[in-house]
Amino acid sequence: MRLVASCPVKPGRCAVLPQLGGTHRDGYVDSGSEMLGGGDGSHDQRVYVSVVAVRQLAGLIGWADPSGLQEELATARADLEQALADLARATAHLDAIDVLESEGFQRRRRPGRPKKAEEEVMAGG
Repeated sequence: MRLVASCPVKPGRCAVLPQLGGTHRDGYVDSGSEMLGGGDGSHDQRVYVSVVAVRQLAGLIGWADPSGLQEELATARADLEQALADLARATAHLDAIDVLESEGFQRRRRPGRPKKAEEEVMAGG
């Protein structure tokens, strides 16, 4: 099989979508095989399948059109960039905490009485 720009050998059209004729901007797949005619060779015909037909056939078996995936890919790349930026910020915060802890700094306690936990207030204690 190979890709060709047109269908030069008889019948000179797509075997799946014959209305396309022998030339199309997307081209054809030349199967390299022939459909046998009446046995004398006079009706033997080369099998061409247009790229348009190949896309339609691929859709029938659930294969995605790659042009539709470009938007999904762009969204995924944007999500990845955002996630990498979030990771960089989180890493910077962790690095800052690590520096402070390595120097012996401790979290300051607020002045005054500590507030009671919510469970203690509800229990009356």
